[in-house]
Amino acid sequence: MKKKSDYVDLIEACYAERPTDDAWLDNVLETAAPLTNQGLGVYAFCYDAREHPLKTWSMRATAENAMPVPVLEQALAGATPEYVEHSWRRLHAATASEVPGWNDEPSRRNFFDSIGLQDVLAINAYDPSGVGCMIGTPLPRVVRLRKRERSLYERLAMHLSAAFRLRRRLRDAEAILSTSGALLDAKADDVKEARARASLQDAVRDIERARGKMRREDPDGAVLSWRALVSARWSVVDHFESDGKRLLVAFANAPAPVPVAKLSDREGHVLARIAKGQTTKQVAYELGIADSTVRVLLLRAMRTLGVKTRDQAIARYGALASVQTKTRDPA
Repeated sequence: MKKKSDYVDLIEACYAERPTDDAWLDNVLETAAPLTNQGLGVYAFCYDAREHPLKTWSMRATAENAMPVPVLEQALAGATPEYVEHSWRRLHAATASEVPGWNDEPSRRNFFDSIGLQDVLAINAYDPSGVGCMIGTPLPRVVRLRKRERSLYERLAMHLSAAFRLRRRLRDAEAILSTSGALLDAKADDVKEARARASLQDAVRDIERARGKMRREDPDGAVLSWRALVSARWSVVDHFESDGKRLLVAFANAPAPVPVAKLSDREGHVLARIAKGQTTKQVAYELGIADSTVRVLLLRAMRTLGVKTRDQAIARYGALASVQTKTRDPA
């Protein structure tokens, strides 16, 4: 009998290699469904929200999904630009009813109400570029997420986002580590430096701890321990040798910020996420850096942009980044 999925299983499924987006989402969906299904099924899809209407591909659904795929595709295509901005382009985790404008959203009236759906839980792997993927769970009643649920789903969405970004890149392995955290090989000299080596070793130990008893005894703690990136640079994933030995490989997977003014890459990473409404703690988890580091980078970005408040920085960043975001390749 196949064991019931847990949240660590879902993180592992996010980073599992599959030959196509369809196969990858099928695996993610199979793992996520036992965790979120409320009896009306679960679906998943990739999307590009940079232009209107929302473009989708690799639409997958469990057999009992309450909204047939053709109906779901029509509903997504009919979403207003305002709703797309407040949901796909801003939220990592929410129910549809929590998004501003839901009550007046035409896609709700035209599609959701017609088949009796009351709400949808979305685990949304958005990237500041506007390209991402989502796991959606139809709900039989209107739901407001509790703080603990929202934090958990947000962290899972960040892993989904990092894994989706890694899928769209040539995998550039920069380090190989044992399951104990020992650095076995490093391609770049800077990976061998004490700080980088220590960060990777600590991350591997945290991952292995999350995979142990913690996944059962403290599921939230296990997800919190396994951060989405390491030092805003690496995704650490499993690699199996021909003899079955498991190693961990650190792949370069830093987000690509929209180039703005003289912001450093890390300043751009931070400000792009703050501009989408994330807290410094959320940014710290997603990038795998300390919350204090996020705050320092935000202050540096503000000084570079010549502003004094966070709101001014967000407005200035949005004005400078809007044109480039539409023309650059998603990452």
